[in-house]
Amino acid sequence: MEAAKALTNVIKKVTSAKIPINTAEHPEARYIRLGTIADKGLVERAKIDPLQLRPDGFAFTADDRDVCIVGADPRGVTPMRSPAAIVWRGA
Repeated sequence: MEAAKALTNVIKKVTSAKIPINTAEHPEARYIRLGTIADKGLVERAKIDPLQLRPDGFAFTADDRDVCIVGADPRGVTPMRSPAAIVWRGA
C-alpha cells in the first residue's frame, strides 16, 4: 500500500490528476496494478516470467486495460529506487 500511495503522489505532482487507490475490482475500471511475484494472479495478468527478474528488479507491462508493475521483491516496487533489472513487455 505504501508503494501505491507514493505512485499516486508522483502522478498527482506530474499531471495534477488524483488517482484513487482501490482494493476491490470494478468491471469497467482500468488499473495500475502494483505488487510482487508473490502475487501469482498479478504475475499471470502481467504475463511475465518471474525467473527473469533479479533481486530489486521489476517488470512493467501494459495492455489495453491495465498497467502492471511487478517487483521481484518489495524493494523492486519501492518508489525512487534504481532497479537492478527492468523487463519491458508491451501489448
